[in-house]
Amino acid sequence: MGGRYSVLSAVGLAAAAALGISVRDLLAGAQAMDQTIQERQKSVRENPAWLLAGLSYLHYRQGRNMTVLMPYADGLRDFSEWFAQLWGESLGKEGQGSTPVRALGAIDQHSQIQLYTSGPDDKLYTILNVKEHALRTAVPASSFASLKSLAYLEGKDLGEILQVEARATAASLAQAGRPVIWAEIPKLDAYCLGGLVYLYEFATALTGFLLDVDPFDQPGVEQGKKYIYGLLGRSGFADAAAQVEEHATAMETLRLEC
Repeated sequence: MGGRYSVLSAVGLAAAAALGISVRDLLAGAQAMDQTIQERQKSVRENPAWLLAGLSYLHYRQGRNMTVLMPYADGLRDFSEWFAQLWGESLGKEGQGSTPVRALGAIDQHSQIQLYTSGPDDKLYTILNVKEHALRTAVPASSFASLKSLAYLEGKDLGEILQVEARATAASLAQAGRPVIWAEIPKLDAYCLGGLVYLYEFATALTGFLLDVDPFDQPGVEQGKKYIYGLLGRSGFADAAAQVEEHATAMETLRLEC
């Protein structure tokens, strides 16, 4: 099984422990999510894994071949990076699969939302909100006349503002007729992260089965490795190096003079 599924294995847990993350809490969160999934097998709408997989599959069949994950927490930036590998490497096979797109709230409101609301309707969006933020710093009052227009922000903490921005982004997408999944975790800690990781691993595997592809292999990645071995002179991969040179003739070349 590919390393993308190893977050909750001995390999991933050793790294987590080295970073001071509670392995016990990670596993407890994953176990709780597994129990939820097993207990709700009779209802797709109440089963988070089947709901996520089912919606992803249905929208893919309707021509939405990109999946955008947009968490509203800087602490989930690496989670979205991992999601991109998990989703793309597991499902992109045999001419199928939706392209994973990383976004981060609120920064990408100013770089991607224009496209998302007014561009092609070819994406499924998941807004991932953290209900209880660690951002407790409140916006202070100001006596500057030039800042009077911002008086409505006084006393509001940064976490509250970030949650408002998440809701506003989801509403903007919905208003534009875009499909939106509103996902929410109580807070960002090891327990919730363990559940979130397990959920996305499970949902990705289910989506693979719906697409009739093996979500656990990675033939495209392995081909690239063979080419690397050949170019670096590893024994037994001379043919792979020759293939790289052969394929290079089919590429358009852009050379920049610097």
